[in-house]
Amino acid sequence: MIEHWRQSFERDPERAVADLMSGRAGLGSDLRLDVPELLYEEFPDRPDEAQARQRLDGALFSWLHAMRRDYAAQVRRLGYAVYGKRLCDALTAVHLLDLPRTNRQVRETLDGWLRWLLPLRLAPERDPALECRRVLTRRQGDGAQTAAWLHLAADPRPEYLIVALAGLQGLPNSGDARANQVLMLHGLLRHALAGYATPAEGRAFFNRQFGALRGRLGAYPRAPNHWQQVLAEALDSFVTNSKDRNTGAEDPKARELAELIRDAQAKGLAAKGRRGRAFKPASKETREALERDIEAASQPVERLAERLFAMLEQHRRYAETTGDSYFFVRTLHNLGSRLMARADLPGNVLARFGQPIERAIAWEPTNPFCWTLWADWLAAQGYGDAREWVLRETVRLFPDDEPSRVELARLLIRRGEDRWDEAERWLREAAERSPSHEPSRVVLARLLVRRNRKPEALDLLDTFLAGNPDNAVARQTLERLRADAGGWDLAGSDDPLHEDAPAGFPTAGPDAHPTSSSPSTPATPDGLEESLPAAGALAEVARRARLGAEFARSLAGVDRTARVPPSERIAAQALAGDALAGLYYQWLQPEDAPESPPHAWAWRAARLWQTEAPMNEWDGLDRDCPERRRETGFLHLLTPLPDSERVRKAENWSRRYGEPGDSTADPIGAFMRRVLALAPELSREQRADSALAVLASAALGAPEMAA
Repeated sequence: MIEHWRQSFERDPERAVADLMSGRAGLGSDLRLDVPELLYEEFPDRPDEAQARQRLDGALFSWLHAMRRDYAAQVRRLGYAVYGKRLCDALTAVHLLDLPRTNRQVRETLDGWLRWLLPLRLAPERDPALECRRVLTRRQGDGAQTAAWLHLAADPRPEYLIVALAGLQGLPNSGDARANQVLMLHGLLRHALAGYATPAEGRAFFNRQFGALRGRLGAYPRAPNHWQQVLAEALDSFVTNSKDRNTGAEDPKARELAELIRDAQAKGLAAKGRRGRAFKPASKETREALERDIEAASQPVERLAERLFAMLEQHRRYAETTGDSYFFVRTLHNLGSRLMARADLPGNVLARFGQPIERAIAWEPTNPFCWTLWADWLAAQGYGDAREWVLRETVRLFPDDEPSRVELARLLIRRGEDRWDEAERWLREAAERSPSHEPSRVVLARLLVRRNRKPEALDLLDTFLAGNPDNAVARQTLERLRADAGGWDLAGSDDPLHEDAPAGFPTAGPDAHPTSSSPSTPATPDGLEESLPAAGALAEVARRARLGAEFARSLAGVDRTARVPPSERIAAQALAGDALAGLYYQWLQPEDAPESPPHAWAWRAARLWQTEAPMNEWDGLDRDCPERRRETGFLHLLTPLPDSERVRKAENWSRRYGEPGDSTADPIGAFMRRVLALAPELSREQRADSALAVLASAALGAPEMAA
């Protein structure tokens, strides 16, 4: 029977593969193997099978593309279990046979693949997204995926760690096996820190895995001295990379874990082996000298830029060799932002900042400073639409980042009155969440004046100054409003709402890329991102931002818990299985929302929160999505509970997750802790607003930056 199928494959590969994956191939008792193993045996890696393997590669990719295109129909017909199983079989076959075309397509458009596959997870053995990542462990062209593997290693689920270690082991790193060994230990350390409640438990896990890893790698050198040096190097970079991004202070848990592991090693380790042959970051003296020269403008700006880019390249090589991105991101944020603010910076030099900013986001997707810098760079380049996309993604990912909300509101105000409802909502949200945040009040007051609501603006500033009497900007704004009897012309050049770019940033020079649109024009049609620099990184951000814009416009001017019909875009993408669109649909129209995929946590959690589901349903979500246990508990605490039950659950949550940490490394954790501290005083609308913030931030998180 297999010969008959092979003949049909020679005639029509795509039809034959579709029949095989669906069970229509008629193999009967010949199908003693699962589909991936059957294909692996039938298409061996031999010269005489090279053309057949190419046809199989194309046919499998076409089948996967058709399954994605026909998502809704296939899920209705097959159900999620069968649909996910078939995707896993196809991706496993791609990995086993190491098929180059599908590998390349996945690598080039990873965001789209993961957006499709992540919500389909049924269990560790049925996880299409994990199989997709496993495909990427083969044919890695450079170290650009280092960050993705380290992020995956930090996932508490053990099966993700296994794939992450395979990816780290397969990084080329110019043939330097030791560099990959350091990165694998770094991945183990991240997993030990994220997956265990205490450093002592993390140390026990690490010690077991370290011994197993040494035996599994097996290749020379295996001498104890070699592995002692590799471990010392990994511990150094791990502690360094676990620092607070603002203060440089070490994460005490990371330090404690490292010390516990060191104590378990032989007492007489020589420090000279630490860091080994890894690239070193620029010295503190070199960084400080460049900082002084930028501040003093003591050299031509082009020369300062060359020094900065050379330092960033050194830090990039160090980051890709050790997994430590701290120096790269800190240098870009501290020195790069200052140099970008120079008015005499040529357009071609400004344009060069795009790639390192993208790289910083790939390394640290939960660092809001990276996203803010990206938005500022796009503004300086004149890309108004792209800046709006990035700001929208920033406010989705970081609920406590009030400056981004204010900047987004400013941009929307400049784009016309049809955007003012949404702008007002962002400003009120920022003002409510941060009682001492002056910019949100001042900008909101000026917007209210534009909307002929001057008494409301005066009352807003009066109330703010009652609690913040020393705030000079708010007081000056209030006095100016009171002194003006006929109405203040806020469209003048002194109006902060009129600024097109952050203060101090240059406009795009003659050597910069052409401007996508002026800041006063409305958002442009789909496909514009393809004409922008860094189109790959912006494409997924743009897609999510458009969904966010339509969702925000739906809620503007209405109660945040109101039932509102979803837009056509949100409805279409939700029906296609998109988790973020599904969340928005669920929130706007819960009675009509389609069934969620099995692992679309935010979509499912929104349904439970809105319906005040019983405890057993929350427990089910907890079991299915253990990586979101903290967020699930937070949402349950925002639902109406008996007082005794609420106190008990709040104490349990605080005991497990309530310890303050690095708010930059864990922005959503800091937001949840602050909300729960205020929970007894929150109104129904504020609870809904806080729940939505956590749901939206967690809906597939930040986009993956594909290599």
